[in-house]
Amino acid sequence: MQDTEVTGRTLFHDLDPGPDSPYSVSASSNMLQKDSLLVPKVFSTWPPIRDPLVTGTSEAQDETVNECLPFLSAPDDPDSSLVDFNFHGIPRLEREKHKAFLHNSLGNLPAGFVAADASRPWMLYWALSGLQLLGEDISRYRERVVSTLTPLQNPEGGFGGGHGHMSHCAASYAAVLSLAMVGGDEALNLINRKTMWKWIGDLKQPDGGFRMCVGGEEDVRGAYCSMVIISLLNLPMELPQTSTARTDACATFLSGLPEYLSRCQSFEGGISGSPNTEAHGAYAFYISMSIFSFTGSLLANTRQKADSPDVPTNLSTVATVIGLADAGRSSKQL
Repeated sequence: MQDTEVTGRTLFHDLDPGPDSPYSVSASSNMLQKDSLLVPKVFSTWPPIRDPLVTGTSEAQDETVNECLPFLSAPDDPDSSLVDFNFHGIPRLEREKHKAFLHNSLGNLPAGFVAADASRPWMLYWALSGLQLLGEDISRYRERVVSTLTPLQNPEGGFGGGHGHMSHCAASYAAVLSLAMVGGDEALNLINRKTMWKWIGDLKQPDGGFRMCVGGEEDVRGAYCSMVIISLLNLPMELPQTSTARTDACATFLSGLPEYLSRCQSFEGGISGSPNTEAHGAYAFYISMSIFSFTGSLLANTRQKADSPDVPTNLSTVATVIGLADAGRSSKQL
């Protein structure tokens, strides 16, 4: 494990690719040798087909892309770059800086963050998941996570986003995953599984979908968050008797869900947040993860009812520079 210095700058980090690597460094030329590209051109160049119509939006999009392209792949001359690239030809991850930022975000925050009071569980989830991915031991935060989330759990089940807030599916999702990440009996025993089960039963709708909160909007986020919580906590699949959605034809959390998810597919082939609304890339993720939270019948039924081949077609329409980023919706600026 070592760094390779190039004219006083650290070009390669974490691993020395060795002299036989396609990304070896020529001492005589100080140039990155790319005999075999590890980052294909398709990820760092403009798409081959572009809309010829020029608008203010497309011009702003092009400016954004031109600013981002230099960061996507190492140039032939490393000294001409503003950033360091690793031997894969992509900017190296500033691990220690990211760790410091995430640890700091779990401390005392400036007064301006009062605007994010309804996102307390999300602040924990984002920082903890980032630290865990970077290999940090996050169990040190167990006590603080438990003390933060304890008052956010409501007697009727679920977690609110802040003190005194009603239970919300997204906040409950973030809270449950945060507690699962720090682990330990104290964290896991905090969750009242019985009231959580009954509360999610109140979110279930007769058409197969889920609301985000009691009396709130119904969309695929509710299905995704609910199914993840049910799966992670191993809650009973049978709907509580108190659920207003429970009938002979709708007796479980899975009842009608494949049909609901398939109705969220739009004419474009993409996935919308709810039936008869605009497709969005984020909702394609929610539906995919909802399905894979429970394999077997849900996966098979949804595949039968949804037009799966059209989904990649829609995703291709939201791609701008492939690998750079995708717009959420067709013809939407980054």
